[in-house]
Amino acid sequence: HKQGGTLGNFVKWNFTKFIVDKDGVPVERHGPNVDPLDLVKSLEKYW
Repeated sequence: HKQGGTLGNFVKWNFTKFIVDKDGVPVERHGPNVDPLDLVKSLEKYW
């Protein structure tokens, strides 16, 4: 699945983070500068 948005479709670095729901569908994309600990609320929302 493509996950576009403000970061576009291209993944420049392997540190780009994707959040997938429990069905494996990508629902959010975050750049390499985002601290993984800042994603806890998003993870809890989908899981």
